[in-house]
Amino acid sequence: MFFILRLLVLVVVTLNTHAALPKAFFFFGDSLSDSGYQNNNPILKRTGKTPLWTSPGGHTWAYYFLQHHASDFPRANTTLLPNNLDAAALFNPVPAYILPTLDGNNFAAGGSTTKGVGVLNNENYKSPSLLEQIEYFINVHASKHSIVISQNEYLIWSGGNDVMRKLIEEVGVGVLLQKMHLSNVLAAFHLFNVQKLSSRFMTIEKHVSDNLLTAVTLLQDAGAKKIVVILLPDLGKTPLIASLIRELQQVGSSMTTDELSAEMSAVTCRINALIRKKLTGTSAVFVDVNQALEPLVLMKSPGLFKEDPTLFGSHQVFLIENNKDGACSVKAVALTCVPSVKNAAHYVFEDLGHPTDQTHQIIGDYVYYQSQKALSLMP
Repeated sequence: MFFILRLLVLVVVTLNTHAALPKAFFFFGDSLSDSGYQNNNPILKRTGKTPLWTSPGGHTWAYYFLQHHASDFPRANTTLLPNNLDAAALFNPVPAYILPTLDGNNFAAGGSTTKGVGVLNNENYKSPSLLEQIEYFINVHASKHSIVISQNEYLIWSGGNDVMRKLIEEVGVGVLLQKMHLSNVLAAFHLFNVQKLSSRFMTIEKHVSDNLLTAVTLLQDAGAKKIVVILLPDLGKTPLIASLIRELQQVGSSMTTDELSAEMSAVTCRINALIRKKLTGTSAVFVDVNQALEPLVLMKSPGLFKEDPTLFGSHQVFLIENNKDGACSVKAVALTCVPSVKNAAHYVFEDLGHPTDQTHQIIGDYVYYQSQKALSLMP
């Protein structure tokens, strides 16, 4: 049956005169899409690990996305290469961990936010924001390579770092107030209550949705017709939540993992709804990756995850050994970590928030099928 479903989608894409095959694909975002922006990190040189925020030797979802396109359309251009030339234009001096020589089609950079300073910025590394990536593409890259912007497809996945930064800040405040024995007093006067954290994210929700609207508008005004916006993943269902709860509980907080998870899931739900609302009327189509990820993180025990052909366009089967913890140690990050745990390849998460290579493959399957189906139905 799934062969018939996939064939129908391909037929619609082929017959729809507005769904002509894109000449190329361009990617923008943060570490979830980064395919090698930080290419001069000495730690990576020592370990031999490629500069990706996932499993050693693995790939991000964009790679698997393009593999699907190559399978469906063998003559299409499906190369995925990082681009960090914007670092030379944006940062003076260029941070040591970036060698600005990469001139590919993936502008995503680990630590990037939708606008402003990245979450990892320091003297050795800085990341361009989503808006800076897109402005560089339009004003420099496209001109340099004589790219006709209307002939390509653009994929954006950004905003998670904006939300994560706010979450860590708020938990930090909660820890400080708990240490000062002020938490109960401030909660009583409705000044600060860590157990109602989601109410403190309204400004960030507007910030992210406004910046995504600007990003799409920039591309659209430059001539782009095929724009895919991947909605924010649910931070409430990552190992980061349990890690932050441990910090709170160590200073006497009674908040539980389930409570913080529910608060952050509420934030994700609101922000994704706001993104859809604000971008209605643009040429963007949306892909909600939580529909692919939620079944993974809600599995009650280790076992097989089978892709639903109606959602993924395929029926691949993956072994899931752990969906609660990161394969890396708690303080390690996916960029530099080489996991030592058994069956690390079959974890859902590489660290507290980044997917393993296997999870990226599942995401790539889902994003490809859902985005191409949505684009094929555009008028």
